[in-house]
Amino acid sequence: MVTVNNHHVEHVMYDKDRKYVESSKGMVPIILTAPHGGYLGFHDVPCRQRELPSTCVLPDTMTAELLDDIVMFLKANNVSVYMVKGLIHRKYCDLNRPPDEAYEGPEMEAYYRDYHTTIEGYIDEIAAVHGRVPLLLDVHGQGYMLLCVIRGTLDGATCARHLDIHGDDFLTGKQSLFGCLDAREIDVDPPVGHPLTAYPLELTVFNGGYTTQRYSGVGYTDVVLSKPYTHQISCIQLETGAFQRKDRAVTTAFASKVADAIKEFGTTYDLL
Repeated sequence: MVTVNNHHVEHVMYDKDRKYVESSKGMVPIILTAPHGGYLGFHDVPCRQRELPSTCVLPDTMTAELLDDIVMFLKANNVSVYMVKGLIHRKYCDLNRPPDEAYEGPEMEAYYRDYHTTIEGYIDEIAAVHGRVPLLLDVHGQGYMLLCVIRGTLDGATCARHLDIHGDDFLTGKQSLFGCLDAREIDVDPPVGHPLTAYPLELTVFNGGYTTQRYSGVGYTDVVLSKPYTHQISCIQLETGAFQRKDRAVTTAFASKVADAIKEFGTTYDLL
């Protein structure tokens, strides 16, 4: 085993019959995802080597645990959300990339497909069962603003469906998700009340990747995994600060506040 950021990276032989994606169904039209929290490694799978300008092979420390805790606290408050997370280390497969950039080893194709077809299946189910536009919250970690949650929506583009219904307050108002986080003394960027189209805009490096672009219909719509993707949902990339996840106790306390914020926000905007 190798220790990285106080996590033990377990290196094993790849098992094609093992499931490397964890997921659970919910009862409300909210999906929480965590693509970069995995720490499982392999002796027989090549690491990602592509020399892309923004290639990163480091995990988002404690984001898998953060996701689990948020789901747990929501469930304790009678809110059951959909959840999908990857278990494999990012250096083998980056689930927040299009397929041609996500992995080197062919073994990772099944893992990548499993993760994203699970998300697609949940979107299909929510549309059929709830008859409402789903909201996907993609949980990440960053070390740029250590005690801040950075919003990623391509300046509102990946939330167009809900913005059409509720207006800009859905993202910028006091009862938006980020307004509810701010009310719980969690720093957010952009600040609450800052207009979507005013400078400074969302930080480009954190303003939404493959997942939020694909499932909102903004980009990568030509990627076909199991079938053509036809939905247009709302997606927000949540870039949590490193000090909000610096150890297990801090992560759990932070998750409790995030879960409370999601519940208040979801109640306001008819997502619960």
